[in-house]
Amino acid sequence: MRKNHLAPAVGLLCLAFAAAAPAAEEPAIVGSWRLVSYEEHAADGTVTAVWGSAPQGRLMYDAGGRMAVQLIDPRRRPFASEDRLGGTAEEVRKAFEGCVAYFGSYRVDAKAGVVIHHVDGALLPNMIGTDQRRQLVLSGNRLTLTTPPILRGGRRSTFVLVWEREG
Repeated sequence: MRKNHLAPAVGLLCLAFAAAAPAAEEPAIVGSWRLVSYEEHAADGTVTAVWGSAPQGRLMYDAGGRMAVQLIDPRRRPFASEDRLGGTAEEVRKAFEGCVAYFGSYRVDAKAGVVIHHVDGALLPNMIGTDQRRQLVLSGNRLTLTTPPILRGGRRSTFVLVWEREG
């Protein structure tokens, strides 16, 4: 009986290629993203630019599975006091209402077309420890994230955020 000495080497080579190949094609979202638009889509069909035509924001995903996002209403006014803790109740309320910020880990479910942000820290304490699921559409240098219905201002709406890759 003749032995085939190449069979083990070919088998190992096949295993190496199989291990290197991704199980499913994941969208390439790693990087830094600039907010282009932030819209509220109400149940009655009304679409509103949440913070006007030029909202500010950054979204960052790293290759290690960490993420951070900040959304800012550019129309916020400075506090009258220069003391960070010296704002009036109204100034603090307006500053809070004009900012969304959280960080944590993320994972992409390419099959479902979603990214899931697991929140470790947030401006809104209620978000900490939650999973924020977003429909994900990546087209060229644009990333569109759509929320499920979220309660905001007494009504449930879907929010659509369009991001543009920086750099």
